[in-house]
Amino acid sequence: MMDQITNYLQEQFSAMIELTEKIINVDSPSNDVAGIQKVADILSAKMKNLGMETRQRDSGKQGMVLIGELPGEKELQPVILLGHMDTVFPKETVKQRPFKIEGDQMTGPGIFDMKPGLVIGLFTIQALVKLKLNRRPIKMIIVSDEEKLHMDSNTYDIIADECRGGAYGFNLEGTKDDPSHVGTHNRGGMIVDVIVHGRAAHSGAEPEKGRSAIIELAHQIIKLSALSDLQAGIHVNCGMIKGGTSENIIPDRVTTSLGVRFRTNQQRDRLLERIKLIAATPTVPDTTTTVKVRTKIDSMEETPAD
Repeated sequence: MMDQITNYLQEQFSAMIELTEKIINVDSPSNDVAGIQKVADILSAKMKNLGMETRQRDSGKQGMVLIGELPGEKELQPVILLGHMDTVFPKETVKQRPFKIEGDQMTGPGIFDMKPGLVIGLFTIQALVKLKLNRRPIKMIIVSDEEKLHMDSNTYDIIADECRGGAYGFNLEGTKDDPSHVGTHNRGGMIVDVIVHGRAAHSGAEPEKGRSAIIELAHQIIKLSALSDLQAGIHVNCGMIKGGTSENIIPDRVTTSLGVRFRTNQQRDRLLERIKLIAATPTVPDTTTTVKVRTKIDSMEETPAD
């Protein structure tokens, strides 16, 4: 059976490349609803060609969740295939570096994370259909805001709802350590806003009255970054800073947005404690800091069931 599937997919290799090129060459950052919809339309057409029923569920301002279902034997629970069509790359990236093949490598925005994974999933379904090997129903769920951790949407709830009753779940995104292996665990992530409040004053006329929120945050960023422990799977990235109003005004407010990754949910809880402790012990007197978790996705810790 596996030889049949392998031989069939080798025959379909050029078609797989063609579909990959088509969706890679569409800019689809998480906040580009038009680009997301264009990718969804291409994928929907492929699904319908395979005999799948397609629908889209509105997930809020970030777009939609595309769902394709292939019928199977009614008494069997479906296999769930999961993926995302958004990328981290801004609009116009395709113009700068479109899909390209050099030697045995493909390049282009989203080439690893994770548009070819969607193609692999669709052609897996195609192989099962063409070779008449499909018994279980298959449901493919493709989201539009994974790179934003479903921050401004109800995508998380849609995924949970659509996965109910599934027999098995398989995510089509490649594993970082070895893309040829199936991953049975995955790090979680959260976005944390750290907001420092100081006291504004004119830097020329009365600097002694000011309390610089930016200087306080500079001290905190060094401490926050030091929480990273790559060997343990922990990374704290101070990815954005917003603050200040003028070169001549001591700033009274500044924010950094942290991208935090962790291997276990216990690490996550400990990280939050340490972030809050850093915020609660200022270096610049008379400054205060608030910590807000904007969004989070739990880690998938390895279990015997996985």
